[in-house]
Amino acid sequence: MLRALAQNTHEQALLAVLAYVAWAVLMPIGTLSVVGLAAIVFVLGRILFFIGYARGAPARSLGFTACFYPTALMLLTVAAVVGSRLLFG
Repeated sequence: MLRALAQNTHEQALLAVLAYVAWAVLMPIGTLSVVGLAAIVFVLGRILFFIGYARGAPARSLGFTACFYPTALMLLTVAAVVGSRLLFG
């Protein structure tokens, strides 16, 4: 069980770090606080995920959601902003 928790956390952390770095480098400086907020939500989500892991997927879904969706939203937002900059200058 600990190996599965570590593997899942490793995968989620890699995506999160990618999103945080992309956001910090490519987004306006005024939005940098989003990275800190996302990191706090990530840690809280991991805690909830760990607590619920042994009880099955429904019990860990809130923790997974708190980790994955902010990261995905950040990556999609960065992609949209960079794409619009490339298309429209």
